[in-house]
Amino acid sequence: MHFLTIGSLFYLFGAIIAIRCGPAITYLHELSTLITLVVWLFLVASMDDEDCPLWQMVVVDFLVWYQIAAFGNRVWTHFPKRLAWWITGVNAGLLSLLSAAWIATHGLSFAPEDVFASTSWSQHICVFFAVANFMDMANGRVWYPRDQSWLLTWIHHPFFIVVMILALTGWGHPAPYPNLFMIMMIEELPTYVLAQGCIVPGLRSDWGFGVSFFVLRILFHAYVLFELVRLETVTLLSPIACIFALACLLHVKWFSDWARKYAVGKPHKN
Repeated sequence: MHFLTIGSLFYLFGAIIAIRCGPAITYLHELSTLITLVVWLFLVASMDDEDCPLWQMVVVDFLVWYQIAAFGNRVWTHFPKRLAWWITGVNAGLLSLLSAAWIATHGLSFAPEDVFASTSWSQHICVFFAVANFMDMANGRVWYPRDQSWLLTWIHHPFFIVVMILALTGWGHPAPYPNLFMIMMIEELPTYVLAQGCIVPGLRSDWGFGVSFFVLRILFHAYVLFELVRLETVTLLSPIACIFALACLLHVKWFSDWARKYAVGKPHKN
């Protein structure tokens, strides 16, 4: 698996050098590099767990997100408000799609033997999500510091980085539980709806965001927590239950903000 690290560094070095070769060549190089790294990302996820240590997942994911961030930085250099949603949008769109495919394949089961389990796919998605949050914080400090929200950037992102670490280590539980969060990534769909509207204003759908948020982040979220407790997979004071409760509070806060703007008050205008 060392070829992943060596090859990724080679392409990363080439992308940096290409910046001096003109905009057209740089865009082409960065795009081809991004495609190559994404292919490697899926190759890593297809390996058996023992063939893909977590540190190699982290290395590859950092390089993938570097390329995603670099491509967005060049395309929306003069549009920081759009750029601020680039990493979030890519992350949310990809993860909600993969989660939907996972649910269609594996179904919804919250029994202990299904929750406290992991595959190379679910492990990698947890790493991918954690790195995306870190990269959004780091990239934002350089490219769009004025568009970083204190709640989203400095509370949400660190919180979910810690959550992914807990899922991968299984702290406080019998075993790691990446498979559970593979299911929960479907909740990223409303984030994608919001992000695409911020990046491409013509695709904005305030009600699409609000309805999907309520269905997935409120109703589905509460349903999963109920099932986990009902099946005695977790207790009310377990780390997983506490994570779900804290996330639910954050979701209710965001949904109440949306409701005041769009469902009750006058629609917000850019």
